[in-house]
Amino acid sequence: MTAHTITGFPTVVTVTAQGRHAHRVWWVTYLGAMAFTLFVGGVAYLTAPAPFSLAGLVWLALAALILARPRWGLWSIAFFAVANDFETAQWYPFVKNFSSRESILFTGNAFVMSPLEVLLIATALGWVWQMASTRTWHFVRGDLFRPVLVFTGFIFIGLVLGMGRGGDSNIALWEVRPLFCMVAIYVLATNLYDRPEHYRRLWTALMAGVVVDACFGLIYLAGLPATTVARLDSLGDHQAALHADAYFVLMAAMGVMGARSTRRLVFMLLATPIVGYVYLLSQRRSAFVGLVVGIAMLCGMLARRRPRAFRVIVPALSLVFIGYVGAFWNTQGSVGFPAQAVKTVIAPSQLSADDQGSDRYRTIENFNVVYTVRSQFVTGLGFGHKYLRPVPNADISFFKWWEYRPHNSILWIWIQMGAGGFVAMLYLFATAIRHGTLRLLRVSSGLDAA
Repeated sequence: MTAHTITGFPTVVTVTAQGRHAHRVWWVTYLGAMAFTLFVGGVAYLTAPAPFSLAGLVWLALAALILARPRWGLWSIAFFAVANDFETAQWYPFVKNFSSRESILFTGNAFVMSPLEVLLIATALGWVWQMASTRTWHFVRGDLFRPVLVFTGFIFIGLVLGMGRGGDSNIALWEVRPLFCMVAIYVLATNLYDRPEHYRRLWTALMAGVVVDACFGLIYLAGLPATTVARLDSLGDHQAALHADAYFVLMAAMGVMGARSTRRLVFMLLATPIVGYVYLLSQRRSAFVGLVVGIAMLCGMLARRRPRAFRVIVPALSLVFIGYVGAFWNTQGSVGFPAQAVKTVIAPSQLSADDQGSDRYRTIENFNVVYTVRSQFVTGLGFGHKYLRPVPNADISFFKWWEYRPHNSILWIWIQMGAGGFVAMLYLFATAIRHGTLRLLRVSSGLDAA
């Protein structure tokens, strides 16, 4: 005898029926496993000796999972995007096109999408399918919808203007893709995540990505000759150091905000030696200055939420920081790099010749960027155009976008999208900071506050 559930599928209620049902399940599973094995073998045979078969299999399985469970889409994107590093893992495929030959997901020169973009599409399709299956159509705008919408409008204006002025269409599309991805991620996160635990898992995915990226750095370092390691002045991409900043600030916040998540905090503490070691080897001075600012903001919020802890922690932390900077003021290398980062801000004339040379390049570049902004103050150049360089600077053509993407990515927005786009960006930032601060003051959970 069988009964039917509300989903329409039969529920087995007798021993004989259970036996037949188990027999069918066994054969279906067996045949499915055989078909899956043949499929993987065929792909491996057609793509040998490239590693596409395994990487492609993981990617396809992930895309299928996201179609069925769209919330997993942004968690996966967060993890794989942060674990990416162009310098230490050139084979890593996630933000590279399927046409990138060094990627393990290289399929051909014509396929110019990236795995990240495909997973974004899968997440969007899964979200729409979820609403269609439940017949609950709704769209959540969220607190930042208006500034995001305004900013998106200026992206389109900058793209049209740049193409109309004869800009490089390939470069222009490369430049706007990450901006449009940001907009898509905002819409999807706002509509798919409606509980605090969803965002906690998102942060867990981000921090796990930071740890994996640091592991890639260690593996890359272990494979270098000793002579190369001795001359190494940096390790990893610039953004990897900024991701590590978020890791350290979150861990500190969890410690001082009374976050009741022992498992997360223990995991982060165990991984801190790896992340910290690679962070010191990266020697990104701007990233350390950002870390100091982040810790200072945390101290300010600690004074509001836990004033007693503030009076104990902040004086002790300040003494340790001042003592370290004084002791390592003239020390080069990884151990003294944080002190050199502070020196960059308060005494740039005392930097080493190499650091002063790096600063000199950025000084010239900033002059050229400001000159470009003034040349098209209102409208900007539009996407697909090189910024103007009336004062020549050093040739860094090993970075293929060096004539299009200056270090100053804030004023780069003005160059591409004009004064309106720049103000729209500031409007977006300010609104995010305002709403985030208000939520932080109201939230009761120490973990969510962190």
